[in-house]
This record gives sequence, C-alpha cells and structure tokens, in this order.
Amino acid sequence: RRVLFRSYPKIQVRNMRSIWGSCTVETQSIRLNLQLMKADPDCIRQVIYHELAHFRFADHSRRFYALLTEWMPNWKECKERLETMYKDGDKNLIQFSPKILTKSSIHDILSVEVNIDAE
Repeated sequence: RRVLFRSYPKIQVRNMRSIWGSCTVETQSIRLNLQLMKADPDCIRQVIYHELAHFRFADHSRRFYALLTEWMPNWKECKERLETMYKDGDKNLIQFSPKILTKSSIHDILSVEVNIDAE
C-alpha cells in the first residue's frame, strides 16, 4: 500500500532504555531507539509508522490504531516480536555510533510515502 507524506520529519537515533520511539509533532521530529538495530526491518517499520501516526492523532485512540492498521496491517505481530525477541534491557546494548541507523537507511526501510494530512 502506498501512502503519501509531504516531507519526512527530523529523525534522531538515541540509546533509550524503555521505549522504542517517540515523537514531537510541534518540531516535526521522531526519536528512535538505537536498539532497533537488533530488530528486523518490519519491526523497525512498525515503530516508525507508530510515531508517524501520532502526527495525525496525538493519542492512542481507535482512529490512531485504524490508521496504523491501514498503513501496516501486521503491526500487532511486529510489536509482539519486538517485545519478545528484541527487548532485552541492558544485557545486549549496542555500543556503536547512532549514525549507523541513518535517515537514508530509515527511508530505505520505509520505502513508502506516508500521508498524515487530516481528512
């Protein structure tokens, strides 16, 4: 499914302990956990889509999840995989430069345009 997004938000990668991603709509920015490097591309895509959906719906309402499901029908399976296969706390923290997960590689993972315009 192809979705349209006017422009990509600013993307930052940080070593975070408890969340996979976060966003700030006002500054058009998304922060991703460096530990996503351990995950498969679909799991990374799920986190990115989740954060992008917040640009349309700030909450976790039914409409938010309907949009997430439209963009990625298998998001629940990916989220479960993230939590069961890749969430290992501090045991296996990646210690190399966050620049490895670049804006370009994130766009390659997404390989779509996303429309967040209100209906």
